[in-house]
Amino acid sequence: MARGQSRGVRVQSLSLLNILATLVLAALCMASFVAVRDQFQEVVRTSKKYVTAENSVAQLKSSFDYLAEEAKLAVMTRDRTYANLYFDELDLVNQRGNVLDDLGAGTVGNVAVDTMQLAMDRTMSLSTTDVYAMRLAMESSGQEAQAWPTRVRETQLSAEDESLSSDEKADKAIDLLSNEPYLDMRAQINQNMLVCSQALVSKMNNRQISSANAFQVSFMHLGVSVAAFVLLTVLMCFALFRLMVRPLLRFNEKIEEGSLLPEEGAAELKVLTRTYNRVFTQNKEIQRVIKYQAEHDGLTGLLNRGAFDKLLAAFEAGDRPFALTLCDVDTFKQVNDGHGHAAGDKILKLVATLLLNAFRNVDYVCRIGGDEFAVIMVEMTTDLAYTIESKVVAINEQLADPDPDSGLSPVSLSVGVAFTDRENPGESLCKDADAALYFTKEHGRAGCTTYGDDEVVRL
Repeated sequence: MARGQSRGVRVQSLSLLNILATLVLAALCMASFVAVRDQFQEVVRTSKKYVTAENSVAQLKSSFDYLAEEAKLAVMTRDRTYANLYFDELDLVNQRGNVLDDLGAGTVGNVAVDTMQLAMDRTMSLSTTDVYAMRLAMESSGQEAQAWPTRVRETQLSAEDESLSSDEKADKAIDLLSNEPYLDMRAQINQNMLVCSQALVSKMNNRQISSANAFQVSFMHLGVSVAAFVLLTVLMCFALFRLMVRPLLRFNEKIEEGSLLPEEGAAELKVLTRTYNRVFTQNKEIQRVIKYQAEHDGLTGLLNRGAFDKLLAAFEAGDRPFALTLCDVDTFKQVNDGHGHAAGDKILKLVATLLLNAFRNVDYVCRIGGDEFAVIMVEMTTDLAYTIESKVVAINEQLADPDPDSGLSPVSLSVGVAFTDRENPGESLCKDADAALYFTKEHGRAGCTTYGDDEVVRL
């Protein structure tokens, strides 16, 4: 009896000690966690500021180059459209130039702010030359002055330049933007931007190193506290951990992963595991079959209309370029009526196979109707339209000359294509692709048409 009481007291004492030690270590862990969180947030804030600054520098560099290009185009072509684009960009440059000042020299460094300001000042200085050259070019073009951009119209030519002929004004405009002083100033601006970027990187590295060192110290304290907490818990609860806690934790992980449970721990847990695994396996197989049937066409094995609608909606909601290709089997009704539905099914299976073989593994080939198919081609732009044409030509060659042993009648595909980067889009990508398909149908079939600028254009 005394022995049992002794054991009980010892367990109670250890439990009390464990609770007290746990509370102390929990307090240390919380303090360390707060320190780590604060340091981490400081690193994030610093990184965001420098990312903002670096992006602004890159945008300004791009804007400076864009201004030079638009100024040259406006002078060489005498087209006021380029002049308008120039002034629009110049207004943006004035807005972006204040970003480093807003962040403060203490954040990005005096060198970055000073060199950025110098580049801005030089750009504004060159803009005077750009506008003057545009005025010379506009006058030499013979256009009505009312059609010129306001800032060009307000610029006054010197008496000497006013007396020049149209050709001389045009030549002088070009010379102003290509002479050595102008080009030297552009080179200095580029050098200023390079120095600014290097200064930002240097400042960022110094701040990051300081923040990272403080973060490392706090993280080390947190690690020590957690390690002590874990060691105490393991020593005090080893038996329970092996029989119940560890198996339950692993069960939780496996359930979240959606996989079978390992048979371990107490006997009751093993019985529970076997029951769960049996039910899980049965349900997973049923769900796999249901999911496949819900998303795939039973005849061809391709994705069905429901899956196509979901994919198209997802791609249209994203920002990646893609192409929608709609395909229709020509004279399919005659094949069905003349040779029976079995022959029609064979042709649909053949078309499905040819489409899968012709297009890439990353593309989505779908059957969206009786003899209608669709292909969603990812990362596709209008300059790659010729690749689709070659695929359609190859497919039509095989459909026109089927294997004699197959007993299939020759058919063909009419195809319409629309790209997300098309100009002058219609109501929707799907309707534009359908319009292109209709154009193919109405102009000889067995071909491919892409939706163009103002109308569909036959490839």
